[in-house]
Amino acid sequence: LNEDGISWDFRSATAYAFSGSRVFLYGFSNELQANDWLFSDCARLKAGVVYKVGFSYRVFDGDYNEHIDFGIASAIDPSAVISILESKEDYNNYNYRRASYAFMVPQDGNYYFAWHARSPAMRRYFFMDDFSLEKAVGIDGSIHDVSIETTACQVDDETPVLFTLTNLGSENLPAGQLEIQISGPGNTQSLVASTPQLQTGEKADIRIKANMTKYGRYVFNYNLQIPGDLDVTNNQGSRTIYNHR
Repeated sequence: LNEDGISWDFRSATAYAFSGSRVFLYGFSNELQANDWLFSDCARLKAGVVYKVGFSYRVFDGDYNEHIDFGIASAIDPSAVISILESKEDYNNYNYRRASYAFMVPQDGNYYFAWHARSPAMRRYFFMDDFSLEKAVGIDGSIHDVSIETTACQVDDETPVLFTLTNLGSENLPAGQLEIQISGPGNTQSLVASTPQLQTGEKADIRIKANMTKYGRYVFNYNLQIPGDLDVTNNQGSRTIYNHR
């Protein structure tokens, strides 16, 4: 939209694809902030049905946060976006991660999925691969994101860490628990946190406190335990957080 000659592209880049040899990517301008949209092909969706949409993503350089919005549109036009599923300004993972969302549409019809790149000038590349769309089934909980809720100067023996729980299923998510093991410089911490009931498409923040006083890398391995979960493949994961102080 900003007519700077930079936009989304679909190209052969095996080294940057999550699978296969082709990947969607957004470049960067040396002068202008990004303002460019990528739309999917149409999908015929029905009202009252819970769907799950997902894609894998990474950045070229973790020192440069990318700003990307992801949503649903009723036509291939920015003015036709009817729902933003996520607006995020801190995409900074060098290794691929998976983002998934549960949603419903207001009425039967054709819909499109939209990515809006709006990073500042002089950032690097954002890669997107392995888009998927399916009907949500039964009980399906997942950890959507992990982050610390403080600055590097305030990391201490009770560093607040946020786990975002999401319900990706077609039914209400029962209460459960989140098992967390933290491997850091000179110590290992094991924690268990209770997780609440969630309605379809709902998210909740699970907060813990971690001892991160020593300089170095902390690996947070987590295992989500939800009674009756039909898709346990997305219940486990890890996230690396650094204490740079």
